[in-house]
Formats: sequence, C-alpha cells, structure tokens
Amino acid sequence: MILGTNLNVLSKSKICEIKYSGQKNLKAIEKKINLKSIDQLSEDFKCYKIGVEHDKFKRPIPTKPIYACCKDI
Repeated sequence: MILGTNLNVLSKSKICEIKYSGQKNLKAIEKKINLKSIDQLSEDFKCYKIGVEHDKFKRPIPTKPIYACCKDI
C-alpha cells in the first residue's frame, strides 16, 4: 500500500444492452443492434460474449450465448 499518493483514473461511461441469442456471429448481432439504434449515431455498438444461458438444472447451454453490446456515451 502506498500512502500519501493521489491516483487519478480516467474512465469512459458505456451504455450496454444484454442480448440472448443462439447466434454465434458477433458481427451480425452488432449490425442488427446498430440498425435498431439509428437514432444513436455517435458510435457503433460492440458486442462481447459474457456467458451462456443455462437449463432448468443449471447446466450451461453452449449453443445459447449471452452478449453485452455496448457503446461509449
């Protein structure tokens, strides 16, 4: 631990949409989201796989990924 040091951190805020999809193609999801969000022209959404859906027994379903599609605000 460093005492007496003032650390400044720069950060960017993001707005994200969570997408549940059987699609594995991130570019297709990004394109679909950008077309839907035509009123938000500042920057494109970028999607990241954050996990997969699970069945009622809490077993992962690899063919059903979950994405976070985010853009800077």
